[in-house]
Amino acid sequence: MENESIDPRTVDLHDYNQLLRFFRGQVAPRLLNDCFHWKSLLASIAIALPLLLAIGFSPADSMPVQDAASLGMSFGAVSFGACLTVAILTIGLPGAERARRWANKDRKLGSSNAYTELLFNITWSALVQLGLIFLAVASAAIGGAAGLAPAELLSWHSAILLVCTFWFGYSLVELLHVLLALSQMGVVIVSEERRMAGRNRPAPTSQGPSEEQGE
Repeated sequence: MENESIDPRTVDLHDYNQLLRFFRGQVAPRLLNDCFHWKSLLASIAIALPLLLAIGFSPADSMPVQDAASLGMSFGAVSFGACLTVAILTIGLPGAERARRWANKDRKLGSSNAYTELLFNITWSALVQLGLIFLAVASAAIGGAAGLAPAELLSWHSAILLVCTFWFGYSLVELLHVLLALSQMGVVIVSEERRMAGRNRPAPTSQGPSEEQGE
């Protein structure tokens, strides 16, 4: 897969073309196969449906939209912080030598490997959490003190509620993906350390029958 390379020495935080290049070179090729994989979409729907039922058949239907939005903003902020923490651990935990080896393992020019895919997934999950925060802020601004449950089934209120609950489920799924990836990376590090320790362990010495008789 061809990806546009970015030299970290020349990155300008105010150059928004870098963001466009990221979406064009990194997100677009992975949009259906990774970002919005059908398994992730099904899991998101499975999380959103119980929430919708709870809103329609529980006292939560009278909760003000701004209160529900504040919960979404809190969850998104905590999840975004967790993604940043995992990103730091992913880069720093393996160590410079192992990270360099992983970055070049099974990688051809212009292609990616498991380590670069992991870094992308963490970045994408962080962007998803930012999307959740944006939706929460927009919902609070639009809904205000109105009840969470829509008065009419076919309305803008219902459409926004569907989008927000689905995106909440999707953000939760992406956060779980990141945590599982961190766990798997830890397993790989432990496995490599054990294998290296086994190679460096000195071979046991045994005395032959003639040496035992001489003693």
